[in-house]
Amino acid sequence: MIVKSCILILAFWLSGQVNAFELVKVLEVSTSGRSLVVDRGYLEGVKLGEFARFIVQKGDLENPNLSNVALGEAVQVNDNQSIWFLHEIDNASVIKAGEQMLYARANDVLEGRRPFKTLKKMILAPKEKIPAKYADAKRDAKSNEKQMDSDLVFMQKEYEQSHTINEQEKVESADLMVTGFEESQSEKQSKYVEAVNKELPEVKLEGKGTQIDSKDFAEREKTAQLNSVVDHDIQKTNGLKNGLKGLYDEQKPDPDNRWLRAKIVEHSMYDQVRATKKMEEIIHPRVYKKAEHGGDFWSADMSDEQLRRYFVTSGLAREVDRRKLALENREGNEILLRITRGAYDNSDAQDGNYRALYNALEIGYEYHLMRTSKLIQRWSVGFDYQKGLGNYDVGPQNARVEETAFKLSLHLYFYNLPSAVKAYTWYVGSALRTGSATVTGASFAQAYDYQLLGYEYGHLGVKYRFYSGDDYDDIFNMGVGALAQVGVEQVSYRTKSTLSNNIDGTFSTYDLKFSLGLTVLF
Repeated sequence: MIVKSCILILAFWLSGQVNAFELVKVLEVSTSGRSLVVDRGYLEGVKLGEFARFIVQKGDLENPNLSNVALGEAVQVNDNQSIWFLHEIDNASVIKAGEQMLYARANDVLEGRRPFKTLKKMILAPKEKIPAKYADAKRDAKSNEKQMDSDLVFMQKEYEQSHTINEQEKVESADLMVTGFEESQSEKQSKYVEAVNKELPEVKLEGKGTQIDSKDFAEREKTAQLNSVVDHDIQKTNGLKNGLKGLYDEQKPDPDNRWLRAKIVEHSMYDQVRATKKMEEIIHPRVYKKAEHGGDFWSADMSDEQLRRYFVTSGLAREVDRRKLALENREGNEILLRITRGAYDNSDAQDGNYRALYNALEIGYEYHLMRTSKLIQRWSVGFDYQKGLGNYDVGPQNARVEETAFKLSLHLYFYNLPSAVKAYTWYVGSALRTGSATVTGASFAQAYDYQLLGYEYGHLGVKYRFYSGDDYDDIFNMGVGALAQVGVEQVSYRTKSTLSNNIDGTFSTYDLKFSLGLTVLF
Protein backbone atom coordinates (compact mmCIF):
# COMPACT_ATOMS: atom_id res chain seq x y z
CA MET A 1 0.00 0.00 0.00
CA ILE A 2 2.93 2.33 0.65
CA VAL A 3 4.13 1.71 -2.91
CA LYS A 4 0.69 2.65 -4.26
CA SER A 5 0.75 5.85 -2.25
CA CYS A 6 4.12 6.74 -3.75
CA ILE A 7 2.75 6.02 -7.22
CA LEU A 8 -0.19 8.33 -6.74
CA ILE A 9 1.76 11.17 -5.21
CA LEU A 10 4.50 10.90 -7.84
CA ALA A 11 2.04 10.86 -10.71
CA PHE A 12 0.30 14.02 -9.62
CA TRP A 13 3.54 15.72 -8.70
CA LEU A 14 4.55 15.36 -12.30
CA SER A 15 1.43 17.26 -13.30
CA GLY A 16 2.21 20.14 -10.94
CA GLN A 17 -0.55 19.45 -8.40
CA VAL A 18 1.24 17.57 -5.61
CA ASN A 19 -0.33 19.77 -2.94
CA ALA A 20 -3.87 19.36 -4.33
CA PHE A 21 -4.25 15.55 -4.32
CA GLU A 22 -4.44 13.37 -1.26
CA LEU A 23 -4.86 9.66 -0.63
CA VAL A 24 -8.00 8.93 1.42
CA LYS A 25 -9.68 5.79 2.71
CA VAL A 26 -13.41 5.10 2.29
CA LEU A 27 -14.81 4.15 5.70
CA GLU A 28 -18.49 3.63 4.83
CA VAL A 29 -20.76 3.72 1.77
CA SER A 30 -24.54 4.26 1.82
CA THR A 31 -26.86 1.58 0.45
CA SER A 32 -27.79 3.84 -2.46
CA GLY A 33 -24.15 4.46 -3.27
CA ARG A 34 -24.78 8.23 -3.43
CA SER A 35 -22.83 9.11 -0.29
CA LEU A 36 -19.69 7.95 1.46
CA VAL A 37 -17.58 8.59 4.57
CA VAL A 38 -13.81 9.23 4.26
CA ASP A 39 -11.06 9.52 6.89
CA ARG A 40 -10.50 13.24 6.37
CA GLY A 41 -12.22 15.94 8.37
CA TYR A 42 -11.99 19.42 9.76
CA LEU A 43 -8.46 18.89 11.11
CA GLU A 44 -7.27 17.98 7.60
CA GLY A 45 -8.76 21.15 6.10
CA VAL A 46 -12.10 19.86 4.83
CA LYS A 47 -14.80 22.55 4.81
CA LEU A 48 -18.53 22.16 4.78
CA GLY A 49 -20.08 22.64 1.34
CA GLU A 50 -16.90 22.34 -0.71
CA PHE A 51 -16.63 20.09 -3.76
CA ALA A 52 -14.03 17.42 -4.52
CA ARG A 53 -13.20 14.99 -7.32
CA PHE A 54 -12.56 11.36 -6.42
CA ILE A 55 -10.07 9.43 -8.58
CA VAL A 56 -8.74 5.87 -8.69
CA GLN A 57 -5.31 4.79 -9.93
CA LYS A 58 -4.43 1.56 -11.71
CA GLY A 59 -1.24 0.25 -13.28
CA ASP A 60 2.31 -0.02 -11.99
CA LEU A 61 4.81 2.59 -10.86
CA GLU A 62 6.24 3.20 -14.31
CA ASN A 63 2.91 3.35 -16.16
CA PRO A 64 0.14 4.70 -13.90
CA ASN A 65 -3.41 5.02 -15.22
CA LEU A 66 -5.96 7.35 -13.63
CA SER A 67 -9.75 7.41 -13.99
CA ASN A 68 -12.64 9.44 -12.59
CA VAL A 69 -14.86 8.02 -9.87
CA ALA A 70 -17.22 10.77 -8.75
CA LEU A 71 -17.81 14.44 -7.98
CA GLY A 72 -18.84 14.97 -4.35
CA GLU A 73 -19.90 17.69 -1.94
CA ALA A 74 -19.04 17.74 1.77
CA VAL A 75 -22.39 17.73 3.59
CA GLN A 76 -21.09 16.95 7.09
CA VAL A 77 -17.60 17.51 8.50
CA ASN A 78 -16.28 16.14 11.80
CA ASP A 79 -12.79 16.33 13.27
CA ASN A 80 -11.31 13.32 11.44
CA GLN A 81 -14.18 12.22 9.20
CA SER A 82 -16.45 13.76 6.61
CA ILE A 83 -19.57 12.70 4.71
CA TRP A 84 -19.73 13.41 0.98
CA PHE A 85 -22.78 13.42 -1.27
CA LEU A 86 -21.93 12.31 -4.81
CA HIS A 87 -23.57 14.53 -7.43
CA GLU A 88 -21.95 12.76 -10.39
CA ILE A 89 -20.80 9.13 -10.40
CA ASP A 90 -18.56 7.87 -13.21
CA ASN A 91 -17.48 4.50 -11.78
CA ALA A 92 -19.70 3.13 -9.01
CA SER A 93 -17.95 -0.27 -8.92
CA VAL A 94 -14.88 1.07 -7.11
CA ILE A 95 -16.84 2.89 -4.39
CA LYS A 96 -16.51 0.34 -1.61
CA ALA A 97 -15.79 0.51 2.09
CA GLY A 98 -12.11 -0.06 2.86
CA GLU A 99 -10.90 1.06 -0.58
CA GLN A 100 -8.42 3.89 -1.06
CA MET A 101 -8.84 6.67 -3.57
CA LEU A 102 -7.38 10.04 -4.41
CA TYR A 103 -9.47 13.12 -3.88
CA ALA A 104 -8.87 16.67 -5.04
CA ARG A 105 -10.66 19.38 -3.10
CA ALA A 106 -11.59 22.55 -4.95
CA ASN A 107 -10.07 24.78 -2.27
CA ASP A 108 -6.68 23.09 -2.75
CA VAL A 109 -6.74 22.85 -6.53
CA LEU A 110 -7.78 26.48 -6.97
CA GLU A 111 -5.65 27.84 -4.16
CA GLY A 112 -3.90 31.06 -5.18
CA ARG A 113 -6.46 32.09 -7.78
CA ARG A 114 -8.50 35.22 -7.30
CA PRO A 115 -12.17 34.74 -6.37
CA PHE A 116 -14.81 34.62 -9.11
CA LYS A 117 -16.54 38.00 -8.95
CA THR A 118 -20.20 38.59 -9.84
CA LEU A 119 -22.26 41.78 -9.90
CA LYS A 120 -26.03 42.07 -9.57
CA LYS A 121 -27.87 44.72 -11.54
CA MET A 122 -31.48 45.45 -10.59
CA ILE A 123 -33.80 47.35 -12.98
CA LEU A 124 -36.88 49.05 -11.53
CA ALA A 125 -39.70 49.45 -14.02
CA PRO A 126 -43.49 49.29 -14.23
CA LYS A 127 -44.97 45.88 -14.90
CA GLU A 128 -46.04 46.78 -18.42
CA LYS A 129 -42.45 47.67 -19.35
CA ILE A 130 -40.89 44.43 -18.06
CA PRO A 131 -40.59 41.72 -20.75
CA ALA A 132 -43.07 38.96 -20.11
CA LYS A 133 -40.42 36.22 -20.02
CA TYR A 134 -38.71 37.92 -17.04
CA ALA A 135 -41.85 38.74 -15.04
CA ASP A 136 -42.09 35.34 -13.30
CA ALA A 137 -40.81 35.82 -9.76
CA LYS A 138 -40.51 32.08 -9.24
CA ARG A 139 -37.89 31.55 -11.93
CA ASP A 140 -34.77 29.92 -10.59
CA ALA A 141 -31.47 30.84 -12.20
CA LYS A 142 -29.86 27.52 -11.36
CA SER A 143 -32.52 25.31 -12.93
CA ASN A 144 -33.22 27.54 -15.93
CA GLU A 145 -29.74 28.69 -16.86
CA LYS A 146 -30.01 27.54 -20.48
CA GLN A 147 -33.27 29.49 -20.97
CA MET A 148 -31.85 32.74 -19.60
CA ASP A 149 -31.47 35.54 -22.10
CA SER A 150 -27.99 36.82 -22.97
CA ASP A 151 -29.07 40.33 -22.02
CA LEU A 152 -29.24 39.25 -18.40
CA VAL A 153 -26.09 37.13 -18.09
CA PHE A 154 -22.86 37.77 -19.97
CA MET A 155 -19.21 36.96 -19.40
CA GLN A 156 -16.36 39.44 -19.18
CA LYS A 157 -14.22 39.84 -22.28
CA GLU A 158 -10.98 37.89 -22.49
CA TYR A 159 -7.75 39.70 -21.69
CA GLU A 160 -5.82 41.00 -24.68
CA GLN A 161 -2.14 41.92 -24.38
CA SER A 162 -1.26 45.37 -25.67
CA HIS A 163 1.65 47.80 -25.42
CA THR A 164 -0.71 50.79 -25.34
CA ILE A 165 -3.50 51.72 -22.96
CA ASN A 166 -6.93 51.97 -24.57
CA GLU A 167 -8.71 54.59 -22.50
CA GLN A 168 -11.98 54.02 -24.37
CA GLU A 169 -12.31 50.42 -23.18
CA LYS A 170 -14.33 50.03 -20.02
CA VAL A 171 -12.58 48.10 -17.25
CA GLU A 172 -14.90 45.46 -15.88
CA SER A 173 -14.89 44.96 -12.11
CA ALA A 174 -16.40 41.48 -12.22
CA ASP A 175 -16.29 38.26 -14.22
CA LEU A 176 -20.07 38.00 -14.47
CA MET A 177 -22.93 40.49 -14.30
CA VAL A 178 -26.48 39.32 -13.52
CA THR A 179 -29.45 41.56 -14.33
CA GLY A 180 -32.77 41.33 -12.48
CA PHE A 181 -36.10 43.21 -12.68
CA GLU A 182 -38.27 44.61 -9.92
CA GLU A 183 -41.82 45.86 -10.52
CA SER A 184 -42.45 49.43 -9.43
CA GLN A 185 -45.24 51.98 -9.53
CA SER A 186 -44.67 55.71 -9.78
CA GLU A 187 -46.43 57.85 -7.21
CA LYS A 188 -47.93 61.24 -7.95
CA GLN A 189 -45.92 62.85 -5.18
CA SER A 190 -42.37 64.03 -5.77
CA LYS A 191 -39.43 64.27 -3.41
CA TYR A 192 -36.36 66.50 -3.54
CA VAL A 193 -33.14 64.48 -3.88
CA GLU A 194 -30.10 66.41 -2.72
CA ALA A 195 -27.63 64.16 -4.57
CA VAL A 196 -28.96 65.19 -8.00
CA ASN A 197 -30.26 68.60 -6.87
CA LYS A 198 -33.80 68.14 -8.19
CA GLU A 199 -37.21 66.64 -7.43
CA LEU A 200 -37.91 63.07 -8.52
CA PRO A 201 -41.19 61.13 -8.42
CA GLU A 202 -41.43 58.57 -5.66
CA VAL A 203 -41.38 54.91 -6.68
CA LYS A 204 -43.31 52.19 -4.88
CA LEU A 205 -41.92 48.63 -5.08
CA GLU A 206 -44.47 45.91 -5.70
CA GLY A 207 -42.18 43.10 -4.41
CA LYS A 208 -42.49 41.14 -7.64
CA GLY A 209 -39.87 40.36 -10.26
CA THR A 210 -36.92 38.16 -11.11
CA GLN A 211 -34.65 37.38 -8.14
CA ILE A 212 -31.35 35.73 -9.13
CA ASP A 213 -28.75 34.42 -6.67
CA SER A 214 -25.26 35.20 -8.01
CA LYS A 215 -23.69 32.63 -5.65
CA ASP A 216 -25.03 29.86 -7.87
CA PHE A 217 -22.95 31.13 -10.79
CA ALA A 218 -19.81 31.42 -8.65
CA GLU A 219 -20.19 27.86 -7.34
CA ARG A 220 -20.74 26.46 -10.83
CA GLU A 221 -17.68 28.31 -12.11
CA LYS A 222 -15.58 26.95 -9.24
CA THR A 223 -16.74 23.41 -9.96
CA ALA A 224 -16.02 23.86 -13.67
CA GLN A 225 -12.46 24.96 -12.90
CA LEU A 226 -11.98 21.97 -10.60
CA ASN A 227 -13.14 19.57 -13.31
CA SER A 228 -10.94 21.26 -15.91
CA VAL A 229 -7.76 21.00 -13.82
CA VAL A 230 -8.35 17.39 -12.76
CA ASP A 231 -9.30 16.26 -16.28
CA HIS A 232 -6.13 17.85 -17.63
CA ASP A 233 -3.96 16.06 -15.06
CA ILE A 234 -5.60 12.70 -15.79
CA GLN A 235 -5.18 13.19 -19.53
CA LYS A 236 -1.54 14.18 -19.14
CA THR A 237 -0.66 11.22 -16.90
CA ASN A 238 -2.49 8.65 -19.02
CA GLY A 239 -1.02 10.09 -22.22
CA LEU A 240 2.62 9.39 -21.35
CA LYS A 241 4.02 7.16 -24.09
CA ASN A 242 6.98 5.85 -22.11
CA GLY A 243 5.50 6.16 -18.64
CA LEU A 244 7.05 8.26 -15.93
CA LYS A 245 10.59 7.40 -17.07
CA GLY A 246 10.13 9.23 -20.34
CA LEU A 247 9.23 12.59 -18.83
CA TYR A 248 12.77 13.96 -18.61
CA ASP A 249 14.63 11.94 -21.25
CA GLU A 250 15.38 15.07 -23.27
CA GLN A 251 16.83 16.98 -20.33
CA LYS A 252 20.57 17.00 -19.71
CA PRO A 253 21.76 16.26 -16.16
CA ASP A 254 23.49 18.96 -14.16
CA PRO A 255 25.61 16.97 -11.67
CA ASP A 256 27.47 20.02 -10.38
CA ASN A 257 24.25 22.03 -9.95
CA ARG A 258 25.82 24.92 -11.84
CA TRP A 259 22.50 26.11 -13.19
CA LEU A 260 20.90 25.91 -9.75
CA ARG A 261 23.74 27.74 -8.05
CA ALA A 262 23.55 30.50 -10.63
CA LYS A 263 19.87 30.97 -9.77
CA ILE A 264 19.98 30.90 -5.98
CA VAL A 265 23.48 32.12 -5.10
CA GLU A 266 24.07 35.83 -4.69
CA HIS A 267 27.71 36.82 -5.19
CA SER A 268 29.25 38.73 -2.30
CA MET A 269 31.30 41.89 -2.68
CA TYR A 270 34.46 39.83 -2.18
CA ASP A 271 33.52 37.55 -5.09
CA GLN A 272 32.74 40.55 -7.27
CA VAL A 273 36.13 42.15 -6.55
CA ARG A 274 37.89 38.87 -7.32
CA ALA A 275 35.99 38.57 -10.59
CA THR A 276 37.00 42.12 -11.53
CA LYS A 277 40.67 41.41 -10.84
CA LYS A 278 40.45 38.22 -12.86
CA MET A 279 39.07 40.16 -15.80
CA GLU A 280 41.96 42.61 -15.50
CA GLU A 281 44.39 39.73 -15.98
CA ILE A 282 42.96 39.01 -19.42
CA ILE A 283 44.92 40.59 -22.25
CA HIS A 284 43.08 43.47 -23.86
CA PRO A 285 42.17 42.96 -27.55
CA ARG A 286 44.09 46.10 -28.51
CA VAL A 287 47.34 44.33 -27.58
CA TYR A 288 46.74 41.65 -30.20
CA LYS A 289 45.84 44.24 -32.81
CA LYS A 290 49.01 46.21 -32.12
CA ALA A 291 51.16 43.07 -32.36
CA GLU A 292 49.48 42.03 -35.62
CA HIS A 293 49.95 45.47 -37.12
CA GLY A 294 53.57 46.04 -36.01
CA GLY A 295 54.89 42.50 -36.29
CA ASP A 296 58.00 41.62 -34.30
CA PHE A 297 58.87 45.31 -33.91
CA TRP A 298 55.54 46.41 -32.46
CA SER A 299 57.34 47.78 -29.35
CA ALA A 300 60.34 49.34 -31.11
CA ASP A 301 59.03 52.89 -30.69
CA MET A 302 58.61 52.53 -26.88
CA SER A 303 61.13 53.38 -24.19
CA ASP A 304 61.88 50.88 -21.43
CA GLU A 305 59.61 52.71 -19.02
CA GLN A 306 56.80 52.92 -21.58
CA LEU A 307 57.20 49.25 -22.46
CA ARG A 308 57.02 48.21 -18.81
CA ARG A 309 53.95 50.36 -18.22
CA TYR A 310 52.35 48.88 -21.32
CA PHE A 311 53.05 45.33 -20.17
CA VAL A 312 51.62 45.98 -16.71
CA THR A 313 48.48 47.89 -17.72
CA SER A 314 47.59 45.66 -20.67
CA GLY A 315 47.76 42.39 -18.75
CA LEU A 316 50.71 40.95 -20.68
CA ALA A 317 52.85 40.78 -17.55
CA ARG A 318 50.27 38.73 -15.70
CA GLU A 319 49.74 36.52 -18.72
CA VAL A 320 53.46 35.78 -19.01
CA ASP A 321 53.65 34.89 -15.32
CA ARG A 322 50.53 32.74 -15.59
CA ARG A 323 51.90 30.80 -18.55
CA LYS A 324 55.25 30.30 -16.85
CA LEU A 325 53.53 29.07 -13.68
CA ALA A 326 51.29 26.67 -15.61
CA LEU A 327 54.20 25.23 -17.60
CA GLU A 328 56.62 24.75 -14.71
CA ASN A 329 54.18 23.49 -12.07
CA ARG A 330 51.68 20.69 -11.66
CA GLU A 331 49.34 20.57 -8.70
CA GLY A 332 48.27 17.21 -7.36
CA ASN A 333 48.56 14.63 -4.59
CA GLU A 334 52.08 13.76 -3.43
CA ILE A 335 53.02 10.42 -1.85
CA LEU A 336 56.43 10.11 -0.14
CA LEU A 337 58.46 7.00 0.69
CA ARG A 338 61.72 7.54 2.60
CA ILE A 339 64.25 5.95 4.91
CA THR A 340 65.69 7.83 7.89
CA ARG A 341 68.95 7.26 9.74
CA GLY A 342 70.20 8.87 12.94
CA ALA A 343 73.68 10.32 13.37
CA TYR A 344 74.01 10.40 17.18
CA ASP A 345 74.84 7.39 19.38
CA ASN A 346 72.38 7.37 22.31
CA SER A 347 73.59 4.04 23.77
CA ASP A 348 76.01 3.31 26.66
CA ALA A 349 79.52 2.53 25.39
CA GLN A 350 80.23 0.32 28.42
CA ASP A 351 77.48 -2.10 27.38
CA GLY A 352 78.35 -4.06 24.28
CA ASN A 353 74.72 -4.90 23.45
CA TYR A 354 72.41 -2.87 21.22
CA ARG A 355 74.81 -0.22 19.84
CA ALA A 356 73.32 0.40 16.35
CA LEU A 357 72.18 3.85 15.26
CA TYR A 358 68.55 4.79 14.68
CA ASN A 359 66.81 3.61 11.48
CA ALA A 360 63.24 4.16 10.27
CA LEU A 361 60.98 3.66 7.26
CA GLU A 362 58.27 6.24 6.52
CA ILE A 363 55.38 6.51 4.10
CA GLY A 364 53.40 9.72 3.95
CA TYR A 365 51.10 12.10 2.11
CA GLU A 366 51.83 15.78 1.52
CA TYR A 367 49.05 18.25 0.78
CA HIS A 368 50.02 21.42 -1.08
CA LEU A 369 48.09 24.34 0.38
CA MET A 370 48.37 26.18 -2.93
CA ARG A 371 45.33 24.14 -3.95
CA THR A 372 43.24 26.17 -1.49
CA SER A 373 44.56 29.72 -1.95
CA LYS A 374 47.39 31.55 -3.70
CA LEU A 375 48.13 33.39 -0.46
CA ILE A 376 49.56 30.17 1.06
CA GLN A 377 50.88 28.58 -2.12
CA ARG A 378 54.36 28.06 -0.59
CA TRP A 379 53.10 26.04 2.37
CA SER A 380 52.28 22.36 2.66
CA VAL A 381 51.16 19.89 5.33
CA GLY A 382 52.50 16.34 5.66
CA PHE A 383 51.04 13.20 7.28
CA ASP A 384 53.40 10.23 7.82
CA TYR A 385 53.28 6.70 9.21
CA GLN A 386 56.64 5.61 10.65
CA LYS A 387 58.24 2.35 11.80
CA GLY A 388 61.57 2.90 13.59
CA LEU A 389 64.23 0.96 15.46
CA GLY A 390 66.67 2.50 17.96
CA ASN A 391 69.12 1.42 20.68
CA TYR A 392 69.23 3.63 23.76
CA ASP A 393 70.70 3.77 27.25
CA VAL A 394 67.78 3.11 29.65
CA GLY A 395 69.73 2.95 32.91
CA PRO A 396 72.35 0.39 33.75
CA GLN A 397 72.24 -1.16 30.28
CA ASN A 398 71.24 -0.63 26.67
CA ALA A 399 67.83 -1.58 25.28
CA ARG A 400 66.28 -2.16 21.89
CA VAL A 401 63.36 0.20 21.14
CA GLU A 402 60.88 -0.58 18.35
CA GLU A 403 58.72 2.45 17.46
CA THR A 404 55.37 2.89 15.70
CA ALA A 405 54.39 6.53 15.29
CA PHE A 406 52.36 9.05 13.30
CA LYS A 407 53.91 12.35 12.30
CA LEU A 408 52.41 15.71 11.39
CA SER A 409 54.74 18.17 9.65
CA LEU A 410 54.54 21.69 8.26
CA HIS A 411 56.77 22.86 5.37
CA LEU A 412 57.58 26.27 3.90
CA TYR A 413 59.04 26.22 0.37
CA PHE A 414 61.32 29.23 0.05
CA TYR A 415 62.88 28.31 -3.31
CA ASN A 416 60.35 27.39 -6.02
CA LEU A 417 56.86 26.12 -5.33
CA PRO A 418 56.16 22.59 -4.02
CA SER A 419 54.55 21.76 -7.37
CA ALA A 420 57.61 22.68 -9.47
CA VAL A 421 58.57 20.30 -12.29
CA LYS A 422 62.17 19.70 -13.42
CA ALA A 423 63.48 22.11 -10.81
CA TYR A 424 64.96 22.01 -7.31
CA THR A 425 62.63 23.02 -4.50
CA TRP A 426 64.06 23.88 -1.08
CA TYR A 427 62.00 23.94 2.07
CA VAL A 428 62.23 24.29 5.85
CA GLY A 429 59.79 23.17 8.50
CA SER A 430 59.02 21.41 11.73
CA ALA A 431 57.21 18.26 12.82
CA LEU A 432 55.50 16.57 15.74
CA ARG A 433 55.11 12.82 16.11
CA THR A 434 53.46 10.54 18.66
CA GLY A 435 53.07 6.81 19.06
CA SER A 436 54.18 3.82 21.09
CA ALA A 437 57.42 1.90 21.60
CA THR A 438 58.33 -1.59 22.78
CA VAL A 439 61.52 -1.79 24.88
CA THR A 440 63.43 -5.08 25.19
CA GLY A 441 66.83 -5.87 26.72
CA ALA A 442 69.27 -8.75 27.01
CA SER A 443 68.50 -9.31 30.70
CA PHE A 444 64.89 -8.08 30.77
CA ALA A 445 62.33 -10.47 32.14
CA GLN A 446 59.76 -9.11 29.66
CA ALA A 447 59.16 -6.43 27.05
CA TYR A 448 57.86 -3.06 28.25
CA ASP A 449 55.51 -0.64 26.51
CA TYR A 450 56.36 3.05 26.34
CA GLN A 451 54.60 6.09 25.00
CA LEU A 452 56.69 8.38 22.81
CA LEU A 453 56.34 12.04 21.91
CA GLY A 454 58.80 13.58 19.50
CA TYR A 455 59.34 17.18 18.47
CA GLU A 456 61.45 18.12 15.50
CA TYR A 457 63.02 21.51 16.20
CA GLY A 458 63.54 22.07 12.52
CA HIS A 459 64.41 20.43 9.23
CA LEU A 460 65.85 21.47 5.88
CA GLY A 461 65.05 19.58 2.71
CA VAL A 462 65.33 19.61 -1.05
CA LYS A 463 63.25 17.91 -3.76
CA TYR A 464 63.65 17.40 -7.46
CA ARG A 465 60.85 16.17 -9.68
CA PHE A 466 62.15 14.47 -12.82
CA TYR A 467 58.94 14.72 -14.85
CA SER A 468 55.34 15.78 -14.30
CA GLY A 469 53.55 12.68 -15.54
CA ASP A 470 51.10 14.57 -17.75
CA ASP A 471 53.33 15.06 -20.81
CA TYR A 472 52.35 13.34 -24.04
CA ASP A 473 55.45 11.13 -24.03
CA ASP A 474 55.22 10.05 -20.36
CA ILE A 475 54.76 6.32 -19.92
CA PHE A 476 52.98 6.61 -16.58
CA ASN A 477 50.47 9.26 -15.65
CA MET A 478 52.40 10.06 -12.47
CA GLY A 479 55.21 12.44 -11.66
CA VAL A 480 58.32 11.00 -9.96
CA GLY A 481 60.95 12.81 -7.92
CA ALA A 482 63.56 12.42 -5.19
CA LEU A 483 64.12 14.13 -1.85
CA ALA A 484 66.73 14.59 0.84
CA GLN A 485 66.19 16.03 4.32
CA VAL A 486 68.09 16.68 7.52
CA GLY A 487 66.59 17.61 10.90
CA VAL A 488 67.12 17.74 14.65
CA GLU A 489 64.63 15.89 16.88
CA GLN A 490 64.05 15.28 20.57
CA VAL A 491 62.00 12.24 21.63
CA SER A 492 60.63 11.58 25.14
CA TYR A 493 59.63 8.09 26.30
CA ARG A 494 57.31 7.30 29.24
CA THR A 495 56.50 3.79 30.42
CA LYS A 496 52.98 2.37 30.26
CA SER A 497 53.90 -0.91 32.03
CA THR A 498 54.93 -1.97 35.53
CA LEU A 499 58.73 -2.22 35.56
CA SER A 500 60.18 -5.37 37.14
CA ASN A 501 63.74 -4.57 36.02
CA ASN A 502 65.97 -1.74 37.19
CA ILE A 503 65.49 0.53 34.17
CA ASP A 504 64.38 4.11 33.67
CA GLY A 505 60.62 4.75 33.50
CA THR A 506 61.25 7.92 31.49
CA PHE A 507 64.14 8.88 29.24
CA SER A 508 64.82 11.23 26.32
CA THR A 509 66.98 11.14 23.21
CA TYR A 510 68.39 13.78 20.86
CA ASP A 511 69.35 12.93 17.32
CA LEU A 512 70.40 14.45 14.02
CA LYS A 513 68.48 12.54 11.36
CA PHE A 514 69.03 12.25 7.62
CA SER A 515 66.34 11.11 5.17
CA LEU A 516 66.39 10.00 1.54
CA GLY A 517 63.36 9.02 -0.47
CA LEU A 518 61.14 9.10 -3.54
CA THR A 519 58.04 11.17 -4.26
CA VAL A 520 55.14 10.30 -6.53
CA LEU A 521 52.68 12.93 -7.81
CA PHE A 522 49.31 12.07 -9.32
